Amino acid sequence: MNKKWIINNNYDKVLVNTFIDVFRLPYTISKILVQRGLKDVQQVKKFFNPDLNNLYDPFELNGMSTAVNLIIETITNNKKILIYGDYDVDGVCAVAILKLFLEKLAPNIEIYIPNRLQEGYGVSKNGIDFAVDKQCQLLITVDCGITAVDEVKYAKEKGLKVIISDHHQPKEILPEADALLNPLLSSSDYPFKMLSGAGVAFKIIQAIAKKLGMKNDIYEYLDLVAIATAADIVPLVDENRILVHYGLESIKNKPRIGIKAILDKAFISHEDINVNNIIFGIAPRINAVGRLGNAMPSLDILTTNEEMQVQELADTLNQGNIQRRELDRQIMSEVIETIENNDNLKKSKILILHSEKWHSGVSGIIASRLVEKYYKPAIMLTTVDGIATGSARSIPGINLFELFKSCSDILIDYGGHAAAAGISLELYNVDTLIERLKNYISSNYKDDIFIQSINIDASINFKDITPKFLKYLNMLTPFGPQNTKPVFMTENIVFCKVKQNPGNNIIAFIRQDNSKLSLEAIGYGLADKIEIDFEKKYDIVYSIDTVKREDLIIPQIIIKDIRYHQES
Repeated sequence: MNKKWIINNNYDKVLVNTFIDVFRLPYTISKILVQRGLKDVQQVKKFFNPDLNNLYDPFELNGMSTAVNLIIETITNNKKILIYGDYDVDGVCAVAILKLFLEKLAPNIEIYIPNRLQEGYGVSKNGIDFAVDKQCQLLITVDCGITAVDEVKYAKEKGLKVIISDHHQPKEILPEADALLNPLLSSSDYPFKMLSGAGVAFKIIQAIAKKLGMKNDIYEYLDLVAIATAADIVPLVDENRILVHYGLESIKNKPRIGIKAILDKAFISHEDINVNNIIFGIAPRINAVGRLGNAMPSLDILTTNEEMQVQELADTLNQGNIQRRELDRQIMSEVIETIENNDNLKKSKILILHSEKWHSGVSGIIASRLVEKYYKPAIMLTTVDGIATGSARSIPGINLFELFKSCSDILIDYGGHAAAAGISLELYNVDTLIERLKNYISSNYKDDIFIQSINIDASINFKDITPKFLKYLNMLTPFGPQNTKPVFMTENIVFCKVKQNPGNNIIAFIRQDNSKLSLEAIGYGLADKIEIDFEKKYDIVYSIDTVKREDLIIPQIIIKDIRYHQES
């Protein structure tokens, strides 16, 4: 599938020159800062120098004063608190943050993380009954609960006080909890809307610490906030950028023993930690056991200080990840075969697949892979206790929450974000759902939204990739949504040497025509994109990594797309 190359030339040239004069930046770096919305010198200073003092006052989050008073009152009266979490990375890290912090103040902390296969996502009556059985007085949700209207009513009937802390999209009817903490609420005045679930949990402990005069006791949990924020693919700007920056520094300098054990299993040095290491190394291992049923080993490895237990738990998480990958491989193979043998599915603008055989724990992963392969929204449904349930992923521009809202009359439940969501419905409504979603997309979206594009930050020459350029490029980290790794285009490229070609990858040395400068390049999955001819010229779109070679830091070109150069 050919992709559109879109070069971003919409920027204030005067502001670019201002930043160059003040900070002595390379032109392209200054241009990227302007394109990403930085509007003055102070914003650039804050961007290059993330500062914990610039975190927002947690009491700006509506409901926080009520929540903090209720937590302190419960602790003061020596009553039990139940922390109710989710089974994914964000939820588990959020539970760990609140558990570790509150246990310093009170011994009476209980935990409940639902079994994905038996209960599914969100607050359940089973969890509420567990709280009652444990004689808890206060239930605090993290990373879930904003749509749990009936469940919160049930909890209140059982005599529980309830604090909902969440970051998912709320619906029109809200739970009648004692406090609702969610920056996405229409009533919320909080300056930053896109915290992770663990980010909201961190704001709770920040607020308690402020109320009780505990100055620096909260920063030891930033490693967990960083892992959750990176794994949940929320925007890495504003407050999230500060939280992730310091969280990564914490892992790099003094990793929690459980995190180091996970990194060791992934063959990643904690000193080299970055957002990609979290997404592809840490997150899959924390996620795996929760996807397969029981997330408690993931919570345990993040909260224990016992070395022997940590190693056993790391093995459990790693084996769970191996098992998850095998499930992923089997189901993906079956799904691809189904799609390729069905013309209606191949032509459809949305992929909706259902089988009672599929494991619900990998539905989100498979949906993500389908989006990557076919570039259209994908919904993977399986059957759990007679109900069709599953996960959905989308492409830029098609909002899953709005999509499901249009079919809410035939859904048992739905929730999530624009790009990732969960759904459940009666089996007899699956065919109706398929037809309605197809019609909704056909009526509301034009065909060009299904043509994948690559947004290019700048067209540069290889001679521009200097040590100074690489230094400032690295200062743009951590990369993630809304602060993505910059993408460049360079024309008139020739291949000097293709070192090897394992699988479908290109590994080569390339140079720009008429230049002696040769750079190492990797193109993952691009070997069949184009036939390499040493006599021909190419244009490439790429990002830049750096690698260490004999104590030298050198650039490595990561090719995203390639095409033959057309002489003008």
